[in-house]
Amino acid sequence: MAVHNILTWPMPITQQVVDSVKQTLTKPLLECILTLIQQTAEILLIIAGQDGKVVMAQMVWQVGLVQMVGHHTYI
Repeated sequence: MAVHNILTWPMPITQQVVDSVKQTLTKPLLECILTLIQQTAEILLIIAGQDGKVVMAQMVWQVGLVQMVGHHTYI
């Protein structure tokens, strides 16, 4: 079995590998960032002393929308 240097691979194969890695890493990273944003907002609402149910409902809808857009973008 021959050992191949990545620099000698045809460009489409190299681009496929890069695209695959981007898709594999980007979606979980985006989901993690969105979760952290939501948790931070919840903490800030608690610190501010607001009930925050209406605000949180709006934010959950917005985060869901971003996740849906991210879902369609990366899959």
